[in-house]
Amino acid sequence: MKEVWYGTLQMAGRYRGHTLLRWWWIAYLVHSVTINYESSSAANATDDNSAWALISTFFDIASAILTLIVVRYVHEAEQEASYRLQVGTLGQEEAKAQELLPTQEEY
Repeated sequence: MKEVWYGTLQMAGRYRGHTLLRWWWIAYLVHSVTINYESSSAANATDDNSAWALISTFFDIASAILTLIVVRYVHEAEQEASYRLQVGTLGQEEAKAQELLPTQEEY
């Protein structure tokens, strides 16, 4: 994800730190740990699982929200990069129809 984040932002000409990615990873990892502990303690029926279920649910929701924010930000950066490429080609000659045909090697 880090490579996608930086690669996309670089193409779009944006530069933003990876604080958002850190929080996303932390929420995901804490959720994973708590859900695993909750599952194992439920199998043994030794602890009260309601606290772990609440903690796990909180981090599950936080992870989902942060995922949506990360995906939206990367999508916007991809759109901006696409627009930059299109603007960069303005004023150039259009490709001729002959140039768009497959070559002999491509047949």
